[in-house]
Amino acid sequence: INWHVPGLAVAVIDGKQINAQGYGVARLKQNFKTQSEHEGEEEYPVTPQTLFDIASMSKSFTAASMALLVQDESEDLKNVQWRTPVSKLCSDFAFENDYATENISVEDILGHRNGLPGHDESMRGVKSRVQDTLKSVTRNLRSLPLSRPLRTEFQYSNPLYTSAAHLVSNLSRMPFDDFLRTHFWNRLGMTRTFLGSENIPTSEQVQAAQGYVWLSEKVEYKPIPHILEPEGTGSAAIISNVEDIARWICAFRHHCPSIVESSYAQLATPRILQTSMDEDGIPYLSPSFYALGWHVCYYHGHTIISHGGLWAGFASTMQYIPSKNWGFVMMSNSESGYEACTELAWYLIDEVLEIPA
Repeated sequence: INWHVPGLAVAVIDGKQINAQGYGVARLKQNFKTQSEHEGEEEYPVTPQTLFDIASMSKSFTAASMALLVQDESEDLKNVQWRTPVSKLCSDFAFENDYATENISVEDILGHRNGLPGHDESMRGVKSRVQDTLKSVTRNLRSLPLSRPLRTEFQYSNPLYTSAAHLVSNLSRMPFDDFLRTHFWNRLGMTRTFLGSENIPTSEQVQAAQGYVWLSEKVEYKPIPHILEPEGTGSAAIISNVEDIARWICAFRHHCPSIVESSYAQLATPRILQTSMDEDGIPYLSPSFYALGWHVCYYHGHTIISHGGLWAGFASTMQYIPSKNWGFVMMSNSESGYEACTELAWYLIDEVLEIPA
């Protein structure tokens, strides 16, 4: 109640075993279309199958997609390597100056170390007169000013992950949605994972949570209309549940058949410092680093690999500790759920690592 989160779903991964539970409600009764239509009906509870917008946790799928192309030794893809300049792989890539265009590599755009700041406002959404596509977001990179020298500072950039999805689609000659479903979701049994809310089948829509923001001055929840974000494909836009994302974490721990061990190691290798030593104020916690679609930090000698998501009424996190073969996924339908997920995450981590209170 103190966090003002209507609903929360949690899945814990212990070895190959997944235990999931839902808490609270996915949709408050006040948000049914008409009161008479659902007279006497209970609010929809959160279950392990409830669908949430996972926002930036989607980035791990984009980075893994690139890993598949990097490890592919076929003639068409032999030049696709982590350090290959993206402009050599796709002519749509160009940056503010020649040096950046000639040197920004695949791992630079996935590691947020390319010198480009956020520039989220540069992407045109569904309400724009001309809506962005993966290609137009990529081609617009040349118009966006760089703010730091290459590989000197962490700067989180959603447009570059959208451009990475364009690169995957261009190199594989497959729509990005089809690539994800063919290479990951179908193989892992992630049957309730979708790219964009518009792709949720009618039969599954009852499982979709409503996002909320807590209005403290009115002491009430305000529902946030789900925002279609095709221009955010690659950086966000995936809808899923805790069971499916737990399967994704299991794939990382036990190596999904699609990705070789060396590729998994690359995805989890830190590329750039993200936070200073004392920014989080937690004893024995290292600075945070960004790898490829994942954050990495070290706590009491254990590596923690994670990513969170925060978007329009939803907050989520996924984390795993390789040394313990253990991890978890949390999803909530409130922006203030970020604080809830963070506090619960550290409680669980301290429990499994047996850290004294």
